[in-house]
Amino acid sequence: MEAPGGAAEPMPRQIQAKVTGYAGYTSRAERRSSDQLLRAHLISRLEGLASRLNGAAEHAQSLGAPELSEPLSRLQRKLSTICEGLHTPSYLESSFFESTALPAELLESIYGCELALLGEVSELDDEISDLDVTALSEAELQERALRMSDSVDAFNQALFERESLMMSGEGE
Repeated sequence: MEAPGGAAEPMPRQIQAKVTGYAGYTSRAERRSSDQLLRAHLISRLEGLASRLNGAAEHAQSLGAPELSEPLSRLQRKLSTICEGLHTPSYLESSFFESTALPAELLESIYGCELALLGEVSELDDEISDLDVTALSEAELQERALRMSDSVDAFNQALFERESLMMSGEGE
């Protein structure tokens, strides 16, 4: 995203454009609420995507095509598992939230992970929006399911990196 004049928009502002109320992690007073807002946003989006995947899987099943239904059901289960982890992340008691100041490099890395999370959710949303199990062959659906699975895996990787950064975050 570009700011007026062609400069890149600061990462926290890019996140704020997608997550209402998000303030970033510069201020210790805003860290917990920003983390909670981001997680709530991601959970809401992922639960919606999981529900849509479940609907598509049920539709494929009703067409008598369990071979089309199973890859979608697997993705739905993966998203549900990720949501469970977002509800209770392991870093909530880390020093990340209590440090007076955090290194700029750490914050930039965390913001980069968060932008990646938001980007993967959008890509997955696009894939699911274009999904029509009645119009796809089994091979086409398998290909789509692989692409969606890659997005879920990339999301999970960014989530793991973000959590690791927050757990190891050294501040003052």
